[in-house]
Amino acid sequence: MTSKTTSSLNDPINSQASLRAQAAAFREFRLAKPPSGRRALELWMQHAAGLIFFEKVRAAGIATIEPGVRGEIRAAVELAVDATAYALMMQIDGVSGGLRGGGHELELSFGVQLTRGESVVGKLDLREGDGMCMGFHSWVDGDFGEDAVVARPHAKKTRTRKTRSTSHSRRRR
Repeated sequence: MTSKTTSSLNDPINSQASLRAQAAAFREFRLAKPPSGRRALELWMQHAAGLIFFEKVRAAGIATIEPGVRGEIRAAVELAVDATAYALMMQIDGVSGGLRGGGHELELSFGVQLTRGESVVGKLDLREGDGMCMGFHSWVDGDFGEDAVVARPHAKKTRTRKTRSTSHSRRRR
């Protein structure tokens, strides 16, 4: 069984939706400082994976919706995107299984790895974690755990204009 259906995202009529999806997928986030404890680091890495799936992958799907679309149509598209994201979480957790036949089994595996320079700081097979399906229910609401995964953007320093005191601003006549 093969799929010969092309994606409507490739259709030139949908080029703007495709560009919005790409813009969402390539957004940059600055990683926060990882926690130091082993268990805290494992949870943090799972939440970081969730953030990538939600703020890059899911966001790309949501971004394909035309900006003016509201109501039932928007809700239906968001439901489809979330159902797809949840199905991916089930695959990651091994809940829905892979392919079996002829004494063989093929499963997907997903991992998360934290590096510093050339050194691996932490590595985790997401199937061995607390559950991407469980995380989904928090991540969909924007909750990515107790320890921040992304750093808050630095507040830009606003330049204040110094005003001269009255005695300095007078011109000699």
